[in-house]
Amino acid sequence: MNIDYSEIPFHERFSDDAQAVAIAVVQSAL
Repeated sequence: MNIDYSEIPFHERFSDDAQAVAIAVVQSAL
């Protein structure tokens, strides 16, 4: 999925779902 983050407001970019995905990615990378 290709997202232009510059077009997405900060609070939309870091919604609860996005945070959950980011946390899962970081944990899997450790």
